[in-house]
Amino acid sequence: PSRLVERSERQVLMGYFDLAAAESGVDPSLLKALAWVESGWQPRVLSNVGAMGICQLMPATASELAMMLGDPTLDPWDPVDNIRMGA
Repeated sequence: PSRLVERSERQVLMGYFDLAAAESGVDPSLLKALAWVESGWQPRVLSNVGAMGICQLMPATASELAMMLGDPTLDPWDPVDNIRMGA
């Protein structure tokens, strides 16, 4: 989308989507599309129901995913962590 091309800080995220998708066995195009629809790849977005970041993770879901991934320090506000949890 043109909004992506215009924002270089969002283009930097492409590699993180690819890495997270490979790690979790998800199609990278699907992960990128989901995140685009959810947030437009904006890492600081907060929905009116409390979903956070690029993949719009709810706080409880983010906590559960961090534990499932074996890293309770994952931060849903960190773009790389959010993408990894979203995958």
